[in-house]
Amino acid sequence: MRADEYDYFIEDPSWFYFTRYLPRATQAYAPLARLPQFAGRTSVRIPFFSRYFGEPDVAAALAKIAEAGAEANKMLQRSAAFDQELRALGFPLSRHASCTAPYDYFGDFLRGSKGIMLDIFRRKEKLLEAMERVIPMLVRDAVQMAAANGGKLVFIPLHWGIDGFMSVDQFKTFYWPQLRKVMMGLIDNGLVPLVLWEGKCDSRMDIIADIPRAKCIYYFESSDLFEAKAALGDVVCLRGGVPATMLIAGTPQEIREHCRKLCEVVGKDGGFMLDASSGIPEEAKAENVRAMFQAVRDYGRYD
Repeated sequence: MRADEYDYFIEDPSWFYFTRYLPRATQAYAPLARLPQFAGRTSVRIPFFSRYFGEPDVAAALAKIAEAGAEANKMLQRSAAFDQELRALGFPLSRHASCTAPYDYFGDFLRGSKGIMLDIFRRKEKLLEAMERVIPMLVRDAVQMAAANGGKLVFIPLHWGIDGFMSVDQFKTFYWPQLRKVMMGLIDNGLVPLVLWEGKCDSRMDIIADIPRAKCIYYFESSDLFEAKAALGDVVCLRGGVPATMLIAGTPQEIREHCRKLCEVVGKDGGFMLDASSGIPEEAKAENVRAMFQAVRDYGRYD
């Protein structure tokens, strides 16, 4: 997305997606850049805009897209069968849908890191307007995905709202208000936002506490969970606590002692899911992973 294209996106996001974003992102979609804005075609004009689909390069592009869609359906069918197998064995899905923060939507997929950082200063109002435009679409997509998968957890990985990428004032303007609206939209639909904070967000703990109690899970990758407990423990369920470095380079005894403290302090009065802070890395020692699981069995009790 170019810097001067915010108005096109705001006017009709779907048209922008099919005639700007996808043709630039993938070769197969390139011929679709010529498609008109369908919303303006009515009545007797409808048969005439259909002619675009009959042009050889557009027809060939649609055939390629259909072929890719058939393969995607095969993959989804295998994935659904695997999910059912896991459920039958007693393993619940860790998430049932996914979503993103409006700022990340533009920063990750449309404008890029440099582009959106410049937009903060050069196109503030357009960026804010575009983010508001995309909020209901993000919520609607996640609600539909969760309904299709029969669950309530909506995974929201966050990238640009952490301490190292924007100031607290910028977070208050460009990130949190829009993210909170997405989260509230999910909550209002009976879903549970599972928010992964990918990096330190220690400077904004008090800000992200502004959410209804017992409605969200905050999964912290780098922030200190003992500090998070003090700031957020009465508001959200906390998840994480065991860093990848400890699983890779630590000892089983270090893992066990660390998990004991997490269970006793962060897990006090509930609202805690002990987990590896950024997943279990491939390099993790098997004995350390076993020590983490055993520590939860030994100390993660409320009797």
